[in-house]
Amino acid sequence: MDQYPEFQTFDAASEPPPGLPGATRLVAKPTVAEGFADFVPLKDYLSVAICNFKNLQNWEDTATGSDQLKLHFRLRGSASYSLTDHDDFEVHKLTAAALFQPRDVIKKEVYFASNREKSVTIFCRIADFLDANKMTCSAIPDSMAFLLNNDTPDFFYVDFAMNAEIHQATEALVSMNVEGELRALFVEAKTNELICLFLQALKTSEEAKSTAVRLSKQDLANLHDARSILDAQYADAPTIIQLARKVGVNKLKLTRGFKYIFGLTVYDYLLSVRMARARTLLLESEMSITQIALDVGYEYAGNFTTAFKRYFGVPPNVMRKDK
Repeated sequence: MDQYPEFQTFDAASEPPPGLPGATRLVAKPTVAEGFADFVPLKDYLSVAICNFKNLQNWEDTATGSDQLKLHFRLRGSASYSLTDHDDFEVHKLTAAALFQPRDVIKKEVYFASNREKSVTIFCRIADFLDANKMTCSAIPDSMAFLLNNDTPDFFYVDFAMNAEIHQATEALVSMNVEGELRALFVEAKTNELICLFLQALKTSEEAKSTAVRLSKQDLANLHDARSILDAQYADAPTIIQLARKVGVNKLKLTRGFKYIFGLTVYDYLLSVRMARARTLLLESEMSITQIALDVGYEYAGNFTTAFKRYFGVPPNVMRKDK
């Protein structure tokens, strides 16, 4: 399994995933998880792993660094990371992240029992990506410039809450509704789309720093508390003023600080949580659309259907029919 350093607890299946003849389906060991990770090489500088599995127990993988930037898009589940000489961190659902791990840095990733892992990880040599697409260094965020200008890049990590476009592109790759010979083309197109969306979102965030509100360590903790409240109380979410009072900041600091840290407004983040929950219930439960609407905080099914179609591009009954 050295060819797939991120998936040491998986075994290569005898057949490739459907419609992807050059790819490898990695199947979880039966005592560890149920499901698979499809590893798809696209170019000599670009590959993607599409994961969909449920953990049966806590387990961990260990991987050494490489010359590739990893862009990670997590729809469901969470994992804890520890790296040589760096602070530990966790990646939660609905998060987009970038990681550059030098060759001398060892990464240990811990997955948690009962979590459903749905994610996409892109492995990319960013300089080659720019060259192949005839792009200049101005296309990437300033924080990533060291990947082009330094022969021995340092450790780098950044994450932010998915915006709607990133969420939809990631969902499309994990769901994989395209079949046959078109599937390989679809995977490559969506992978390139995710790279562009990630770079654009990070550039926009960095460019907004000059107008960002000043935040103390306590403010940052309070804003993370605000996000946790929205994660837990999405069905009956507090108003902006109520949320600000709950976490001990004023309305301006909450609205501007939340957008600055997480890349989404409070409303857009709440919408992403509601839509992710609604999609899960739609595809994995027998609840009616009216029941799902109530579960995620909509009093009227018609309002829910409108919001769902605007977010995913199809109404809920069509998504359920096509599952």
